[in-house]
Amino acid sequence: MLVWEYDDGTVVRYKPLGDELVRAPWFCIGIKTDPTLPHRSLADIAFMIDVRGNPCPKWETHIRNPYSPDRNPLQYKVFRDAVLEAARRVLP
Repeated sequence: MLVWEYDDGTVVRYKPLGDELVRAPWFCIGIKTDPTLPHRSLADIAFMIDVRGNPCPKWETHIRNPYSPDRNPLQYKVFRDAVLEAARRVLP
């Protein structure tokens, strides 16, 4: 993973080989909770930025999924994936 940090607290992370969730190259833009501290993990990120520049959750657990994984597994997965995809931009 490559990481670029900026003085305003912006962090750009690029995973050219993807990861266990996304098997393709992707990048994300996050905003640190404290811009003066170095970025060490996702815990340092307050929130992510979507493709339109809007804040979005950094992880699926940071927003309540309205669907039950037991009663509505397909809707649950679609909602979860949409949250993850809002913050992570998959590259061709």
